[in-house]
Amino acid sequence: MMHSRLGSILMGVTICLLAFIVATGSGWAKTRKAKCEKGQSLQKRIDKAKPGDTILITGTCLENVVIPADKSDLLIIGENGAGISGPDSDSNTVEVRGRDITIQNLTIQGGKDGISALFGAHVTILGCTIGSCNNGGNGIFVGNGSFADIGLSGPPNARQFSANNITGCRNGILVDRVSGAEISDNLITNNHVGIELISGAAAKIGVPFGASTGANSISNNTGDGVRVLLGSSTEIIGNLLNGNGGDGVRIEGNSTAKLDANVTEILNGGYGLFCEGNSFATGSLNTLNGLDGASMGAQGCILNF
Repeated sequence: MMHSRLGSILMGVTICLLAFIVATGSGWAKTRKAKCEKGQSLQKRIDKAKPGDTILITGTCLENVVIPADKSDLLIIGENGAGISGPDSDSNTVEVRGRDITIQNLTIQGGKDGISALFGAHVTILGCTIGSCNNGGNGIFVGNGSFADIGLSGPPNARQFSANNITGCRNGILVDRVSGAEISDNLITNNHVGIELISGAAAKIGVPFGASTGANSISNNTGDGVRVLLGSSTEIIGNLLNGNGGDGVRIEGNSTAKLDANVTEILNGGYGLFCEGNSFATGSLNTLNGLDGASMGAQGCILNF
């Protein structure tokens, strides 16, 4: 009798719980499809998504989309050459404000910034082609206390890499306003500046500690390859810095940099490393070089090589 009554109670609780899960849509991660070639809206799928959901995109979504701050733990993946093309050139093509958002295997173009992470966002960007920015936009912008993993994912002892191709923007990557990034295994070419850190930003650029791969190719940008400004800090390890129109690496304005194992095969237009304005650079130049010479320290810069 006791067992029968207990079983009835447990069954009732289970039924109520299942009814709640069905009613609220929680409890299971879903795969949602945005078939943009059929006119479906990616933004609507984002708005309906729950933590743990995957959104699969086909075709090209003609939208500027926002992933709001109340969204987290979403995986947004392009299939069969899918893309997002922002029709409003004054708005970012993809604006991320949520946390633990992964954007993968997409061609992203058309808006101001390709992908912009703002207001404490955390985004991982893998295997994307980002370019054709408008109105002085950036391929990837990370600002307002946000963080981005660009080209890599996973814990430090099990890194996985998936290169992004970033081209045709004012900055390939701009990290700003006390924000951070880890940037590995990317092709960053034909922008004005390859990577810029400004206003207290911090980034690890290149091969992560303990890894044997992850070098970025930062090449053929019309200005500097890497620019570190206004109290920013960086580690630049194991990258190819080739044929940039300005300096391979430029550090100024009370900024710091550690360099090691970087390679130049085609001379940069300025110095391999230029440092000024009470900044500090340490480590090793390796073959980092430019038409004006390997390095230059001016106006209170300390070079420790």
